[in-house]
Amino acid sequence: MVKNVTLTVGNKSGDIIGDTNIAIQAAVDYVAALGGGTVRVLEGEYLMYDSVRLKSGISLIGDGVGRTVLKKAACSKSYLKATSGYGENQIIISDPEGFEVGYGVAVFDDKAQGFLCTVGTIIEQTAEDTFKLNTAMNTDCMIENNAMAVTIYPVITASNCCDVTIKDISVDGNRQENLYLNGCRGGGIFLINTNNVLIQNCCVINYNGDGISYQNCNDVVVLDSISKGNTGFGFHPGSGSMRTIVRNCIATENDSIGFFFCWRVKGGLVENCEFSDNKGAGISIGHRDTDNVILNNRILRNKNGGIEFRDEDVIHAPHRTRIEENEILDNGVEPEFFGIKVLGEVSDILIKGNKIGTNSPEGNSVGIYIANSTSNITIVDNLFLNTKQKIVKL
Repeated sequence: MVKNVTLTVGNKSGDIIGDTNIAIQAAVDYVAALGGGTVRVLEGEYLMYDSVRLKSGISLIGDGVGRTVLKKAACSKSYLKATSGYGENQIIISDPEGFEVGYGVAVFDDKAQGFLCTVGTIIEQTAEDTFKLNTAMNTDCMIENNAMAVTIYPVITASNCCDVTIKDISVDGNRQENLYLNGCRGGGIFLINTNNVLIQNCCVINYNGDGISYQNCNDVVVLDSISKGNTGFGFHPGSGSMRTIVRNCIATENDSIGFFFCWRVKGGLVENCEFSDNKGAGISIGHRDTDNVILNNRILRNKNGGIEFRDEDVIHAPHRTRIEENEILDNGVEPEFFGIKVLGEVSDILIKGNKIGTNSPEGNSVGIYIANSTSNITIVDNLFLNTKQKIVKL
């Protein structure tokens, strides 16, 4: 079997010529069938009617940020005419306009959200209003709960595979023409049940959801990448993801939290990144997110504070977190700035060598809030800038 082949995709030249996801996916499938290798996406804009679905041993490499751009197509939406039950791979919709074979689609209702949302591809149209999907429903989607189908999906995704590289690519989420997709099932770049991944020199902008999200993925490394202007989290590792490394990255101007440690994210390193001007906190950490290191980052001007420890009981708290050598400035809403808030029954936290406060001498700035329910919180060698109160017990 041939391995380590390279195939090029381009708008005007290349081994495969095209300007949509179809050309890129054809290259991925061909290279994967030969045992793995590289799909090189040449400079140009590619309109994405479905995800590029990566497979084990595939490297998806562009010509650079701003040069190779994968842009999500505008979405169509329709309420279901009939409930789609758990395990079913068919939807019957009220308005089939904008739904075609090969398009990506998400199915959900008012209660079937998050991981219960089903994301797949339309593979057959059996009647004017009836479509089959390549995947079964994760749960019942009930018409009495406003069940809906929408052509929303990750732009790049990998599921149940390993040894994947995504490099030198821009993703434009086209948020103005798309509905929101929850980060547990999507993002500009989205991984699930996938291990040993490198995401390098990528940029996700304007996605109606998270920029980069990965769930139940081990050994994901994200380097030199940007998440900007998305409606969800900038970066969202979650659901038991182990040993992630995020280094030299930027999350800025997102409508929610810059970096969200979701549930059971353990043994991670976030280093030399910038989290700035996000409408949520710069970094949020909580549910069983233990043994993580937040080192030498710039956490600036985030509206809901710099770093927040979510309010968790002792069983579920993010114990043994290290926060070292970060610049945590101008976070919170003027005039009440604060750098770090440690809530819940968390223990064994080290806050060392950070610069915390505000550049404004007029604000009512607090450096660190510490809940009385915490234990063994070590705060040493920090520089507090223009803080009216360095440490406040809650």
